[in-house]
Amino acid sequence: MKKKKIYQKIKKKLTLTGYKRIIASFFGVISGILAGVFGLSGTAPVTAGLYSLGLPTLMVVGTTVFVLVFNSIAGVGGYFLLGRFDITLTILLGSGAVLGAFLGPKLLSRIDKKIIEKVIPPILILISIIFGLSLILS
Repeated sequence: MKKKKIYQKIKKKLTLTGYKRIIASFFGVISGILAGVFGLSGTAPVTAGLYSLGLPTLMVVGTTVFVLVFNSIAGVGGYFLLGRFDITLTILLGSGAVLGAFLGPKLLSRIDKKIIEKVIPPILILISIIFGLSLILS
């Protein structure tokens, strides 16, 4: 019952009206461009957009993963049509990602939510900086 009340409170706070719709759409477009042009997941803009809308960390993580499903489908389709698709590499990376996707939530359920709220945002920022630097320097 407590979780339901918390969810309802968050849902009221996160109603997408006015400028929040513009923010969500902006970060979504940036994410799609990163996925389509550079072959990146688009995680950084999706995560930044969700945090700017005020979502808690666990909801940001779950929502980001779900949004990335659509980015991935669009990216795979585009690269497949262009003939730039390596099926062997896709199977190897995909199987590892599936394993991690099942293990990740199980590991997170064992960690205190307060620790997660403090640790995940800096990790995501660091990963975004590393991605950005690797794109600039390569």
